[in-house]
Amino acid sequence: MDQRPIFQVTSKAGIQRDGTVLDSPNFVDGQWVRFYRGRARKMGGYKAVVEDLQKIPRGVFTFTKNNINSVYLFNSNGVILLQTDENLTGTLPFNVSPTTHFTPNDLYKWQSAGIYDATGGGDNLIVAHAASNLTDISSSTDFPLFGISAGSSTSTFTALDDGAGGTVDVSGGVCVLQPFVFAYGNDGLIKNCNANNPNDWTVAVGNEANEVNVAYSKIVKGMPIRGGGQSPAGLFWSLDSVIKVTYNNGASVFSYDPVGASTVMSSDGFVEFDGLFFWMGLDRFYVYDGKVSELPNQMNINWVFDNINFEQRQKVWATIIPRWGEIWWFFPFGPNQTECNRAAIFNIREKTWYDCAIERSCGAQVQTLRYPIWAGDTSPNSSDATSTIAVSIASPAVVTWTNHERSIGDEVVFTTTGALPTGMSSGVTYYVAETPTVSTFKLSTTLGGAYLTTSGTQSGVHTATAPSIPRYVVYGHEIGYNKVESGQEVAIESYVETSDFGFPTGGAQGEQTSGQDYFTRLIRVEPDFVQEGAIELSVIGKEFAQDITEKITTYSFDPDTPKVDMREQRRMIKLKFSSNVVNGFYEMGRVILHTEPGDIRS
Repeated sequence: MDQRPIFQVTSKAGIQRDGTVLDSPNFVDGQWVRFYRGRARKMGGYKAVVEDLQKIPRGVFTFTKNNINSVYLFNSNGVILLQTDENLTGTLPFNVSPTTHFTPNDLYKWQSAGIYDATGGGDNLIVAHAASNLTDISSSTDFPLFGISAGSSTSTFTALDDGAGGTVDVSGGVCVLQPFVFAYGNDGLIKNCNANNPNDWTVAVGNEANEVNVAYSKIVKGMPIRGGGQSPAGLFWSLDSVIKVTYNNGASVFSYDPVGASTVMSSDGFVEFDGLFFWMGLDRFYVYDGKVSELPNQMNINWVFDNINFEQRQKVWATIIPRWGEIWWFFPFGPNQTECNRAAIFNIREKTWYDCAIERSCGAQVQTLRYPIWAGDTSPNSSDATSTIAVSIASPAVVTWTNHERSIGDEVVFTTTGALPTGMSSGVTYYVAETPTVSTFKLSTTLGGAYLTTSGTQSGVHTATAPSIPRYVVYGHEIGYNKVESGQEVAIESYVETSDFGFPTGGAQGEQTSGQDYFTRLIRVEPDFVQEGAIELSVIGKEFAQDITEKITTYSFDPDTPKVDMREQRRMIKLKFSSNVVNGFYEMGRVILHTEPGDIRS
């Protein structure tokens, strides 16, 4: 009998989520692991830059000058500016939110871009647009475009002028095809400003400003095509088509050419990588390389689209990590998940797919930054809010709490050193019913109920306590191999799990000679790793492919461990390699396995 007792781990690069237990030639599970030259490798760590943002970021734009990285974080309340050096050491956040033509809204979905001063007469400008698209990609409500001098911490975003004293209002978003700012939205609308003048959108003889409808459905995204003989040029996506826009330098100014059909999952699920454009559709991934094509995915396409929460589809976003050739699509994984907690990863160089459990709401990777900037995880610094308050005796009663940050429906409990007004009791849960100002709110005794009325007299000092409002963190990624937050370095667990191997029918890799059903016995593992710190080896197996219960035995090896001896018997065996120590790292090579047929299964 050909037992072939010594062989290498043969799982191919990538993590296959689709298919059955026994049909995968790839790794079948992993976390915080990528693939480089076919080898499994632990991902880099991350470091908190800011840990106390009051609102979850919904967009990021970066600008670098004089070795200062200006990071603009867009949220429902406006825009926060961080300024950091290359080591992500920086200043306290600046509030650069618009002060006019802007009302905070939890439904805002932001888009942003930069336009440089090609004439030498002014500053580089960052343009931004927020619309109520977060839960409705097809929302038709128009909102204005805003601009700010790039890198300025003393000015705020202001509404762009349309050239006639009004604002530039659209429902979709904004992009830049230098030297033009483009805005887009309802009914296939695309319009652009006059060259090098974001405050002139007048369509007139002698101007290059233009406005046209190019599709039946709403335009939701635009991106520049960099280089080539038809510059400037860009791609624009409606809900069901892709349009190429090209500068003509003539009477028509721009041409608008449909180049393909597609679907769109989210207005932020697009990236450009080395001249190619990638995006997530409603049921597949797409690539544009001169034509629109499906991006092949035999690894996890069903796993992704079967588990994405489509009610939160607009929160899907994408970014790249150029060093590793990766595109990351972040999405809400699970039917009740309201924020992105998973990423599907396509490695362009390796031509494979894998994934990562991670909570991030937005991010950016630009060539001027050493590290990717991602944001959105909740901070460990969040705690119950408590404050001394005043309450009016009135119908309805008004609670005064300086900068309370409460929203309608939030719970509040009151205590006092004296007596609360009639109509209020200590230790009872009330609900915020209205927030007239940032420092006042009204109450109800039930969620959505009538306003609370107070009467009589009161005394003493009143205190209000409310459940914590989450705080959010901005991270620099690919820094070391640990999580650094609140001054503490914590290990990040990284693991990879092989596909099954064994002698289920009498020979290596499934060969059958005797007709007997053999267990597989693993007697030795020879590690082949570049590693820092200990790695945990788990030997995993089941009696049958669809068994619920797995038998797991765990071993450990260090960088200088030549072999791990054992006598583990399973019908089919898979191995899990895990690093979960501070500063731990690994790159997996060709691990050698010593096996033999075990007992005959009865």
